[in-house]
Formats: sequence, structure tokens, C-alpha cells
Amino acid sequence: MKFHRPVNYNVADHAAKIFRGDRFKEAARKVGKSAEAFQLDLIEALKRVVAEEQARELSDFEEVMALRALSLAIDKFSADEAA
Repeated sequence: MKFHRPVNYNVADHAAKIFRGDRFKEAARKVGKSAEAFQLDLIEALKRVVAEEQARELSDFEEVMALRALSLAIDKFSADEAA
């Protein structure tokens, strides 16, 4: 599933929403860390997964654009050769 990062996405705002949720409290208890320590871990993890997704989407975009550009260049070359 592809996710598209909204233009106004902010890791700190997103993390703050996560911190207020019940799942965060349960996860912090599960790993046996203080809420503050777990918050730092979560922010780093969130930054990492966002960067990984951005890199993956960029790579996919570049591949599609390269194929389209090559196709257009071949079509132009073929048209030039036919003329």
C-alpha cells in the first residue's frame, strides 16, 4: 500500500497525537520504559519510517519518469528517422 506524505506533514505533531493515544501508553508499559524515554524512541522510529517511505516513493517515481522519458525519446527518434 502506498502512502503519500501530505505537504504539511510534521513528525512532531504526529508524534504528539500518538503520545496521547491509549496504544502509546500500553506500548510504553509493555517495553518497560518511562513515557519520556519511549517518546524519544518513537520519534526516532517515526523519522526513520517516514524517510524510508519517502526514499521508496522517490525511487519509484524516478523509475516511472525514466521509462516515460526513454519512451518519448525513442518515439521522437523514430519520427525523426521516418521524416
